[in-house]
Amino acid sequence: MSPIHMPAAPAQAGRRTHRARWLPGLLAALCSAAACATGPQPPGAEAARQLAAGLPGVQWQRGGLVVADFNGDGRPDVALLGRVSDGVVVAVRVASPHRGGHRDSHLRFGIGADRHDAICALPARLTTDPLRCRPVDAPLPGCRPSPRARALALRGGECDAIHLYWNHQTGTMAWWRP
Repeated sequence: MSPIHMPAAPAQAGRRTHRARWLPGLLAALCSAAACATGPQPPGAEAARQLAAGLPGVQWQRGGLVVADFNGDGRPDVALLGRVSDGVVVAVRVASPHRGGHRDSHLRFGIGADRHDAICALPARLTTDPLRCRPVDAPLPGCRPSPRARALALRGGECDAIHLYWNHQTGTMAWWRP
């Protein structure tokens, strides 16, 4: 059986400097107030702030920051997990020497066991997995094998995880599920 895969929607060019009421919550999720005030910020904190500012209306999940190399270029990339009224959002910023230094992508997933594009239940969890470009019997479009690259796994409830990978053809995150 071939996995179902879907490309990501391009990141919306939103109000990148908008500071909504969720920004303090995001900052708290990234580091404690004392650590940020007196010491270095955790890896990816500034990129996460910028990425989150481009998606107003999302409630960013405490502990939902993942830093790893998603496209295999050896540079750290950032993923955030957030909540919207009808589901969850995974926002990703991939570092790039081209296109102004980074490329943003985000995907929305629903909640419900009867949907293939949804997690089964809350709470949602975002983790990394080894990148597999041929997970079942067909290669994933735009996936490039790399020993450095990591994939993301979105889990919630008892159903199969949604697997996310960087699609080099489209320059966005894409997903598949067994």
